[in-house]
Amino acid sequence: STGKASDSQNIVQNTSDGSRKQKWIVIKRNNEYEIVSALNKNYCIDLSGSSVRNSSNIQLYSSNGTNAQRWQITKFSSIAVAIDEIANENRNAIVDGTYQIESMLNNNYVLDVTSSSISNGANVQLYESNNTNAQGWKITHDENGYVTFTNVNSGKVLEVSTGKASDSQNIVQNTSDGSRKQKWIVIKRNNGYEIVSALNKSYCIDLSGSSVRNSSNIQLYSSNGTNAQRWQIAKFVSQREEIDDLASLNRNFMEDGIYYIKNKNVNYAIDVTSSSKQNSANVQLYSFNKTDAQKWKITHDSKGYVMIQNVGSEKYLTVSNASNSSNVYQYSYLDSYSQKWIIMYDYAGSIKIVSALDPGYAIDILSSRIQNESNIQLYQSNNTVAQQWVFSFVEPEQPELPETTLHPIMGNSEVTVNQMVSYFKSKNPNYDTFSKYGTTYNGILASGGAPTIESFCQMYYEEALMEGIKPEIAFAQAMLETGFLQYGGDVKPDQYNFAGMGATGNGVAGNSFDNVRMGIRAHIQHLKCYASTEPLNNDRVDPRWSESLRGKALYVEYLSILNNPYGTGWAGDPNYAEKLLTMVNDIKAI
Repeated sequence: STGKASDSQNIVQNTSDGSRKQKWIVIKRNNEYEIVSALNKNYCIDLSGSSVRNSSNIQLYSSNGTNAQRWQITKFSSIAVAIDEIANENRNAIVDGTYQIESMLNNNYVLDVTSSSISNGANVQLYESNNTNAQGWKITHDENGYVTFTNVNSGKVLEVSTGKASDSQNIVQNTSDGSRKQKWIVIKRNNGYEIVSALNKSYCIDLSGSSVRNSSNIQLYSSNGTNAQRWQIAKFVSQREEIDDLASLNRNFMEDGIYYIKNKNVNYAIDVTSSSKQNSANVQLYSFNKTDAQKWKITHDSKGYVMIQNVGSEKYLTVSNASNSSNVYQYSYLDSYSQKWIIMYDYAGSIKIVSALDPGYAIDILSSRIQNESNIQLYQSNNTVAQQWVFSFVEPEQPELPETTLHPIMGNSEVTVNQMVSYFKSKNPNYDTFSKYGTTYNGILASGGAPTIESFCQMYYEEALMEGIKPEIAFAQAMLETGFLQYGGDVKPDQYNFAGMGATGNGVAGNSFDNVRMGIRAHIQHLKCYASTEPLNNDRVDPRWSESLRGKALYVEYLSILNNPYGTGWAGDPNYAEKLLTMVNDIKAI
């Protein structure tokens, strides 16, 4: 600063004048540099007191070879350029897509726009995950690798409210303008993702006070490596997608057809008031009377949602909104979620009908009054009898068939256990060995509780009689489906699945059961599902039980889908019944 070469002369900046006090000699010393003054070769730039901290002074001092006089000289990058490089390095940390951003402190809490606002400046907060669009964020990258977070609900982007990088700056949503206050760098860390501001690489998105609760504020803060600044980025599933999945999962629960929809107290059914054919006519509970006002046509759309159309009026079961006490009525087809439903089991194993607007709400009888003219409404699902329904198929015209040609599945046994055992041994003398698989499964039936063919047949006999099924029919079907317990298809011996349940071909293995008896019980129960409308005597273990199948195959002949008047059944083979009955006769002949 003085233009004199002496110890402790201050180093400053000034307008260039070409004098020696502004000129320097850069000398390479090993891998470092010494910067010598043009005033005197014995003096160089020095760090005062060797003090490495912010605001330490730079001075001229006699050359002494210490590190206080040694410097690294690297290419200068502006703050913006340096951040651009970080953005580019991390452009592949997350791919473009729609996500929810979960706190590493508790991943049940996510970034959310307050009150689902669509306004500029609306606050961004932490809130318990609820799959609303206010919690969905579309991630996109620009050409430099910066990320923009666009809210699914509002179409606005995540922004540092003031445009300044400093502690406690609020995070809001705003219309996209492409500025750095709306750009971010997503960096993968060992403990989640850090979301760094394009304003300053030292600042990132932070949960204020590390407070995991609804409405906790989201802010910008100096990066400190804590979990308050770490996030999980998970695929966003909207409420509608979640409900669509539920509809798809239950699409096969009830087959298309015409039904009476009775309360669990089957003396009462859902009914259109006064058999009205008018839009907005009310729907009520009424004594079961089999009129067209109590007949409902069930159809499914492509996603699995159910439409429930009254046969008498041709209007659809409708609700205006999903809330407690919202009235249920009939209306012309709207192609709206207000007319779409999901039929499924409740927690008690009874059937409930939930709204596609919000499956947390189910069709309900006002005040649980099981009586004529009780109103039908929507109410929060609660597993009470007011929300439990029985679907009774409206019988179609039956084909005229001589009684002698039909063989009921239900009834008393016409064979003994010994006859079943002898029949098996005549077809397969090597019980519990599976030559098609080498020795892999040998002994698996013994491990499952049936060490001999005698014990195996005894179980079939007991389980069939318990549910009123003819043992010879169930046993013959098991032998047909398993090739006399040799298997060889998609179902394997250790699944204890003796009737091909759930095995639909193309490598689908079907259902598995814990042991031999449970596999036999599931088979017997599924036969009863088809062959009777009577309740089960044992607890249900059949995973394919469906109320829509009840009573639709009373006879062995109807187990073949092609020969079933309802168009359903156990197998697609037109000769399925003939094969079963031949085997049954062979057992009887022993």
